[in-house]
Amino acid sequence: DGVVRLRGGTHEQYTGNGRLSLREGRYEAYGQELEIERGQLIFNGPLDNPQLDVRAVRRTTDVLAGIQLSGTPSQLRSSVFSEPALGDAEALSYLLTGRPLASATSEGEGDTLNAAAFALGLSGAGNIVSQVRSGLGLETLALEGGAEDSRLIAGKRIGSRLLVEYGYGLVDKLGTLLLRYQLTDRLVLESRTGAVSNFDILYSVKKK
Repeated sequence: DGVVRLRGGTHEQYTGNGRLSLREGRYEAYGQELEIERGQLIFNGPLDNPQLDVRAVRRTTDVLAGIQLSGTPSQLRSSVFSEPALGDAEALSYLLTGRPLASATSEGEGDTLNAAAFALGLSGAGNIVSQVRSGLGLETLALEGGAEDSRLIAGKRIGSRLLVEYGYGLVDKLGTLLLRYQLTDRLVLESRTGAVSNFDILYSVKKK
C-alpha cells in the first residue's frame, strides 16, 4: 500500500517521494511462523536508497523474537530482540529456528547459524558464534566458489513471497544478508547488506 511520486527523465536519475507499506501478514513454514508487523519503504530522493523501517517477529509458546531493520540500504542497521529479554544468541536462535540454543543438534548446523550472526552484523557476533549450536530448517545449503573465495550459502523461503539468504565467506570471514520480496509477478524488492550494501527494485519484462 502507499503512493510514491516519481521525478526524472531519460537522462537523469529517477527520484521518488512517498511511502510504500507492506501489508501485515503471517507466513507458515516448517511448522513455524514469522509475522511481518511493520514494513515500510520511505522515499525522499533516489529510488535506490529509501529509508527502511521493518519489524518482523516469530512467536513461540514462551518467547517472541524478532529482527528490526532501519536506516538506508547504504547505512543499514539491524538488531534482534525478544520478549522476555534474552541474549542476542538466544534471541537469534528463536528467530530463525523457533527453538532455544539448548536444542542444538549438530556442529554443522550450528555453523550455519554462526554465518547468520555475522551476516546480520550483530554487535558481539564473535561471542554469539561461540554460543550458537542450533540447526536451521533450510531450503538451500551450498558451498560456492573456489579455494580462494569459498562461501557458505544458506537460504530459507518464508511463505510464497519472502526469501532470506545468508552468505558467509570462509576465507574473508565476511557475511552478507539478502532479503528478496516478490511484490508482484514482475516487481521484486531486493536488499543486500554486508561489506557492500545495496537496495534494488527489479522489474522484469516478458519478451513477446
